[in-house]
Amino acid sequence: MGVITRLKKSGNSQAFHVPKAFAAAHNLDISARFSMEYKAGKIIIEALPEVADDAHNESAMVEMMLADFTPENANKDLLRGPARGKELV
Repeated sequence: MGVITRLKKSGNSQAFHVPKAFAAAHNLDISARFSMEYKAGKIIIEALPEVADDAHNESAMVEMMLADFTPENANKDLLRGPARGKELV
């Protein structure tokens, strides 16, 4: 069985508390990065491998965030009107 925790307020967001003993047992430190998704009533959190290059991390994070994006599941307000700025870059 895993650890039981609660969703708590953290600034203007919510956060899960990761107990120190759990983090230590799984070699997680404060800079650890995770992907998180919600499927069939379950929150799935997976540790991401550490990458030394911050530019690569940001690029990988953007790719991960947009992986499931399609015009069909997008907020229709985002797709209204012609492209402006550097959207096509």
